[in-house]
Amino acid sequence: MEFDEILRSHAVDAGAEFFEVLVKEPLLKNKSVVGVRGKHDGNITEINSEVVIAADGAFSALTRYLLKEERKRRANVGVAVRAYFSGVESFDFVEFHYEQKLLPGYGWIFPIGDDMANVGVGVMPAHRKINLNAYFKRFITGATRLKDAKQARREAGSSRRAAAATNGILFIGDAASFVNPLTGEGSARKREACY
Repeated sequence: MEFDEILRSHAVDAGAEFFEVLVKEPLLKNKSVVGVRGKHDGNITEINSEVVIAADGAFSALTRYLLKEERKRRANVGVAVRAYFSGVESFDFVEFHYEQKLLPGYGWIFPIGDDMANVGVGVMPAHRKINLNAYFKRFITGATRLKDAKQARREAGSSRRAAAATNGILFIGDAASFVNPLTGEGSARKREACY
């Protein structure tokens, strides 16, 4: 069971109501967030709330909508593409792969379980024009450790830092960039942000 599912099931067991909504944008009143608008079962729905917790990942619709100006100011942002792979041959060390064109960025393969690995490629601002998806594809194709592995889930991340809270909304996890895009590490930072 993945960490996200463990958190969700504990919240539901504690009395939280859960249903999936593909969040499109916040509901605003007097420049404060008072809920969200999104799709549920193919229909547009609005959910009102005293406080919205934006935990909708690295591609957060809420972050994009509310922090447009902040995003324009972020010139020094490292970015990464990473994925979880299953069926990876067992190993107990981390692998870093360097390529001159990516430096100071790099590729990595980190073991995270019996046959699972966190695999990614990340670059710093000077190399932002590189097609990171193409590098990632080439990297995983050439990695002998991944020859029999299957991609389980793909993610992207950035090291942007923005306000973690503003007028009725709290950003957590990848939505608040509590992740290191060059390692995929961030679980501790995400939990600390919740205190």
